[in-house]
Amino acid sequence: MNRYILILLSVVLIQYCAEAQEVVSRNNDGLYITKYKNPFPEFSISPYGGAIFPTGVLNDNYKPSPTFGMDLGYRVNKEVGLYAKLGYVKLNSKTDGIADANYFEFTIGPRYYFSKEDLKSNIFLEGGIGAFTFSRNTLTIGSSEILGSSNTRMGMNGGIGATMALTDKVRILVKSKYTMIFTPTGSDNFVTVGGGLEFIF
Repeated sequence: MNRYILILLSVVLIQYCAEAQEVVSRNNDGLYITKYKNPFPEFSISPYGGAIFPTGVLNDNYKPSPTFGMDLGYRVNKEVGLYAKLGYVKLNSKTDGIADANYFEFTIGPRYYFSKEDLKSNIFLEGGIGAFTFSRNTLTIGSSEILGSSNTRMGMNGGIGATMALTDKVRILVKSKYTMIFTPTGSDNFVTVGGGLEFIF
């Protein structure tokens, strides 16, 4: 029963979104004309990859490392949007006695787009706040074993990005962000640079 209700609600939502794109008006001759509005709200999903560059204390122990993840976007109108990010960062150690580690990220926040009617590309600013789970691998030194550890802390980030249209439903996404994760002794900081594809629904 629940499956049929879900299917029915999905059909109604799709029909509503389709109708929301149309405006029917009558001209001076009494003819009805269908015009199309801007396609907002707009949903998107963006798989991406890139690299992080540790700064500060984090840079003392870890090298530039790979990162990948996925953005889920909801663009309210031409200028304003929201996003949620699921990300993974692999931290490669550059210091003896320090094990490799990784960060799992879940952040949400707003985006502000700078756009023009005649352009299919956009520049945007975004900021986010969320949870970062830091996990350090187990390290073996000779006959000694240093067990790994894991903890979750709050953090925030902000940066700039751009989208460039390939088709009406696919765009190239690039962005760079600065992240600060709060720790008991200060913060872990890094810069992320990456890109991917943005699929529009």
